[in-house]
Amino acid sequence: MADPETIYLIDGSAYLYRAFHAIRSLSTSKGHPTNATFGFTRILLKLLKEKQPKYAAVFFDVKGPTFRHNMYDQYKANRPPMPEELAIQIPDIKAVIQALNIPIVEKTGYEADDLVGTYSRLAQEAGFKVVMVTGDKDFIQLISENCILWDPMKDTITDKAVVLAEKGIEPEQFIDVLGLAGDTADNIPGVKGVGPKTAIKLVLEFGSIQGIYDNLDRLKTKKKLYENLTNSKEIVTLSRDLATIDRQVDVSKDVADLKLTEFDTHKAFELFKALEFKTLATEFAQDTDKTQKEYKCITDISEMEKLASALETNGLFAVDTETTAITPMAADLVGISFSFMKDTGYYIPVAHTQTAGVAMPEKQDILRIFKPLLENPDIKKVGQNIKYDYIVLARYGIHLEGIVFDTMIASHLLNP
Repeated sequence: MADPETIYLIDGSAYLYRAFHAIRSLSTSKGHPTNATFGFTRILLKLLKEKQPKYAAVFFDVKGPTFRHNMYDQYKANRPPMPEELAIQIPDIKAVIQALNIPIVEKTGYEADDLVGTYSRLAQEAGFKVVMVTGDKDFIQLISENCILWDPMKDTITDKAVVLAEKGIEPEQFIDVLGLAGDTADNIPGVKGVGPKTAIKLVLEFGSIQGIYDNLDRLKTKKKLYENLTNSKEIVTLSRDLATIDRQVDVSKDVADLKLTEFDTHKAFELFKALEFKTLATEFAQDTDKTQKEYKCITDISEMEKLASALETNGLFAVDTETTAITPMAADLVGISFSFMKDTGYYIPVAHTQTAGVAMPEKQDILRIFKPLLENPDIKKVGQNIKYDYIVLARYGIHLEGIVFDTMIASHLLNP
């Protein structure tokens, strides 16, 4: 019998905030914030690289009240609004998810927790193993033999054995712990004076909230606790209901719809380039369509003359020298490269010694054709560390003019 498939259910809403606070002061050269987007992207790529899932989805809250607000209008009322710097990154984050072809699941009136809970149930019923990707303790209640919790930021796994070892209770009993202790993060009230440790002790002793109230007289010796529990029965019931993740949400996608497909590599590359994630853009550029690029070695005199004419007409081009040493005063010129359009480049060999039978152009022809172009101050030149090329060419009698941009200097100014 084949091993069951594993599905990864990613709590997107929780990781929005965690990524935002984990990385600060990151933005594009134009000032657009990217810290949350970068952190979130790294979490996704870590998951995809390490786990190589066949099934996954990212779940988000939808702005607006949920069914819990109908139960208790003060639910999450203590939370400040989402920071503007985070809010404006959400479209970018969703664009990254879409470029990676990971399904996004959200539903008005419900939280991401409820959608994760619903799909964890549906997936287990369909025979899947489930990994909930989150650091939110509320998900402990969903842990089962076939459903665990993984926090990629801390790289920790929580399963039934861990819950039992750390808390001494079964995962499903954690709902009762939340009902008794409440949750300040969500403004769930709980019982006055009862924190998580006391709540766990009560659940361990009585089994459940119902068990506590069925045997409340046994707590009369603890006068204050007895009094608070007696006065808080309705609050405890409400708090438990608020803390309970809804696993029966009416959802439109089947578990089979959460099967992953190949990345949209080009879209991801363009997006990472726009967000100025240089390393990520480079990684995804390796897989871009090379059939749409033209890189050509030119040895024919007439082809070189055509290239020189095209460079002159364009009025702006990149130039780079290939040499034998990193020190320009000691370097011999081996070749010159030119580019004046995206995804195009032309190489002129000057002094190759191993030619594989290919006829090389004469140095005097190369100088005759390209020297006037390179010395023309009205034709703009761009280079990477172009001072090096200037010195090398000067030693061959070419005085480079019209330099307007150096990408190495620009890179240093953007990232000192």
